[in-house]
Amino acid sequence: MCFYSLSGIPDHFLIEMDQFVDNGRRIAHASLNVSVYNNPALVPGVRHNALLLDRSQQYVDIGKHGDKCLGNLDLCPFGISIFFWIKIEEYADRMYIMSTGSDEIQIYCYQGNIYVNVNNKQTSWSVGLRQVTLEEWHFVELTWHPKHGMELFVDGEVHKSRSRHVREVSFTSPNHFYIGRPNPYDVAGGNFNYGAFAVDELEIWYDWRPNLIAWGRILRGTYVSWGTKLYLGYKYP
Repeated sequence: MCFYSLSGIPDHFLIEMDQFVDNGRRIAHASLNVSVYNNPALVPGVRHNALLLDRSQQYVDIGKHGDKCLGNLDLCPFGISIFFWIKIEEYADRMYIMSTGSDEIQIYCYQGNIYVNVNNKQTSWSVGLRQVTLEEWHFVELTWHPKHGMELFVDGEVHKSRSRHVREVSFTSPNHFYIGRPNPYDVAGGNFNYGAFAVDELEIWYDWRPNLIAWGRILRGTYVSWGTKLYLGYKYP
């Protein structure tokens, strides 16, 4: 199990959503198997291309990672941060944006709000916010730390979470890291809607956002231009 490389940089994945490989069955990535289902399209994104899901049972499966921080928060001693750009085309109740499993991370829409739930074996954190504007790019930053809890940033605005203690459970369901659909135990057999949105520049760090900023791993508040003016900058090792 590895959280930091020999250079002292935390484990880090960037899925750029720029190119299909394997005859359109996967998004190109050097180390993760990023499978796509039911023919989603590549469209112009924030930086190069983005992946568009149109609710016709299209989704992304980044696989099962129950033995890693990516799929098990109890294996994230330094926390985890997930950043991505999203442009929502339409809303529907129980439309899932992201799920790493019922006992991990869920982002979904319901009754005019976007909800984010983060769970480990002892504690559940949740935050809700009004739906963001349609057909515009928004930058979402989810960060969690076992001591400091969860924070959500949308276009730089912070949304604090509430926490509650839960009965300790053992994880038995084969959770996948999905974009655009839930894991089966998320909805317990109930109805849900596949995603209707474009996603771009999905970035995952095995560290807490304030640490990443303090050590200069990411930049925030710097203007750059990728064909449109953005309020954020990036710095990659």
